[in-house]
Amino acid sequence: MTAPRPRRGGRAVRWTILAAVAGLLGWQVATRTLPAVLAPYDPGAALILAEGNPRALLLLAERRLGQDPTARNDADALPAAEREDVVEAAATMVARGIARPLLPPDVTAADRATVAALAAAAWRAAPLDPRAPRLLGQLSEDEGTGRRLMEQSVALSRHDPLALYWLIQHAFLAGDVDGVLRHADILLRAQPDFAATVAPMLTALTADEAIRPRIVAALAAAPPWRDGFLAELPALAADPRLPFALLRDLARGPTPPTSSQVMSYLTVLVAREDYRLAHEAWRVFPMDGEEHPADLVFDGGFRNRPGATPFSWAFSFGGGVRITTTAAPGRPGDKALALEFAGQMVEPMTVTQVTVLDPGRYRIAGSQAGTFESRRGLRWEMICRRPGAAPLGGSDELFGGGEGWSPFSFDIEIPRENCPVQILRLVFDTVAQADRIVRGDLYLTDISIRPLGGS
Repeated sequence: MTAPRPRRGGRAVRWTILAAVAGLLGWQVATRTLPAVLAPYDPGAALILAEGNPRALLLLAERRLGQDPTARNDADALPAAEREDVVEAAATMVARGIARPLLPPDVTAADRATVAALAAAAWRAAPLDPRAPRLLGQLSEDEGTGRRLMEQSVALSRHDPLALYWLIQHAFLAGDVDGVLRHADILLRAQPDFAATVAPMLTALTADEAIRPRIVAALAAAPPWRDGFLAELPALAADPRLPFALLRDLARGPTPPTSSQVMSYLTVLVAREDYRLAHEAWRVFPMDGEEHPADLVFDGGFRNRPGATPFSWAFSFGGGVRITTTAAPGRPGDKALALEFAGQMVEPMTVTQVTVLDPGRYRIAGSQAGTFESRRGLRWEMICRRPGAAPLGGSDELFGGGEGWSPFSFDIEIPRENCPVQILRLVFDTVAQADRIVRGDLYLTDISIRPLGGS
């Protein structure tokens, strides 16, 4: 028997089903997938394919306000905080140049109407998208309505920086410290890079002594944005002692300032040539386990890492010599500065430390060892830190003194005028090439500065 032939009607049904499925898939691609792909690049074309595509609607609205997330980072859409006069009348919570509206100054009534229509349509199509209420909140001229819309946006997503910044700014101008801290914490935990934008308002709050304990409490919890704010604060504060006061308060709590946080402050002070305040802060807030005894020279026994702070020892050398710290020969447990010469031409070299001595007479002393073979020895000298300053005094030439240790000392006088900061330095003071060929080792330690009676 031959098998019955399949009926033509069944094949036609299958083709009809396949065609319907293909058409449905094509419709899905044309109205959903393709518009979603096109929206970031050509929102107008996406809306032709899908009239109510929320992504395209929102992108057109943001572009109308100059806030295109496909063209730049979200941080660029936030108003830049001015560095001049950022803290003014902090007690009344008003700071000129800090709080700005989140709309361009040239937005027209037509722009407002268009953006409002686009945002409203997008919100109807995608009620869970946080950008729609945020855009409507930006447009609102009523503070209460604007705040309610921004809070709705943040409730939908904590990752929209514009909505959070609006709420921070609104709370700041309204004197709502808790609101500032709450929304700043949300924003900066998610996006710490926005610390520079929020820092001026936090600086204004910190400047108010009645409010500062609440700032300290927030920072004592060690939020991830603490580093960013403390790095911005020294440059923003009108009073250079404001960061000092904040760091001091943090030092009394469970999470004292870290070395990098203190260093941010010192760096700004040194850049401003405020070495005296920098020195005071450095003494109060030791870094990396350093001990800062009352000695007028720091680390005269060379136990700490060179160059770690503006007041640490700093080495500069080229060919013909190697400068390090090492165990002091013949003195178990002690350290020393070691200069190792290779018997070649020694290029310019210095060992320096910045000091902040009051006017008066001082004795600088130390110990030397080693065998230094040269026509000319090295010298310690003290100079005022200003261009063209002549040495205030210096040691005899140092040659090491053989295998044992021998002392050296010299006296100086710090003048009352034009010498608030000094430099103690070790120099090889010769220009003759024959004198710069050196071999052997020189070890130095026990460097100290002591005041002498009288002035």
